[in-house]
Amino acid sequence: RSDVETHTSTTTASETIATFKVADFTAAKLIIKAIDTNGDVQVSEVLLAHDGTTSQITEYAIVHTSTNPIAAYTSSITGGTDVIIAATAVTTDTEYTVVETLIV
Repeated sequence: RSDVETHTSTTTASETIATFKVADFTAAKLIIKAIDTNGDVQVSEVLLAHDGTTSQITEYAIVHTSTNPIAAYTSSITGGTDVIIAATAVTTDTEYTVVETLIV
């Protein structure tokens, strides 16, 4: 299943940018675009797999227009939901667009 989620972060704290039910999918390929209010853009491909208890993620194919990456990504399972978390590295508002390919 393919899906698109958007989220705007107004803080440098870690925030949830996408979720999916662990009972429905065991893996995902994500393309995540982050754009800050300065107009800097970062695009990353992320692979995710979980066993119902533990979620593992790898971020690769990272490209950004800024000197340093805008964000880094992690995942965790909470209450039957796999949560994708962005740790924003910039001090400006950041908008995230996540294109998800979810795999049973």
